[in-house]
Amino acid sequence: VQEIGSIKMLYGDTSAYSEILKVSGALKAKIDASKSGDMRAQREIYSFLDTWNNKKWQDELDSLVDSGPDVKNLITPKLVMLLQAVEAMEDLTEAGFIYPTLD
Repeated sequence: VQEIGSIKMLYGDTSAYSEILKVSGALKAKIDASKSGDMRAQREIYSFLDTWNNKKWQDELDSLVDSGPDVKNLITPKLVMLLQAVEAMEDLTEAGFIYPTLD
């Protein structure tokens, strides 16, 4: 998210990235500080889920997915990795993450 946001900063509004970076950082810190790893994620995932499923972030994801060819390959690999990570979190937690599929 941070790398995509830094690239998007060159082209316009990055406010959608602020909150997702804040909650993902907090989630990572709680997991890293815990000895229980994935089990800790299951309890702490919901603030990240709320931010991820927020309309502003979903609109940003849709714009990234629908943006057309990534000639310099700056965004697509990072976006694929991000969506795969969220899909894995969804498989682990069944929390209800909304994520677009790449065609």
